[in-house]
Amino acid sequence: MADKTFNSDSVKKGIIRHGTRGLIKAAGFTDEEINRPFIGVANSYTNIFPG
Repeated sequence: MADKTFNSDSVKKGIIRHGTRGLIKAAGFTDEEINRPFIGVANSYTNIFPG
């Protein structure tokens, strides 16, 4: 199976992203976790507006 590319690779791959990888590692992520795809969940719920 060919290696897949993920949108999150733009944050993790390449020499220009060494600072980003450093911050991710400082947050406690291992190399194995960094190589997995990043998945984000967005929620637009708010209780500011009635109804």
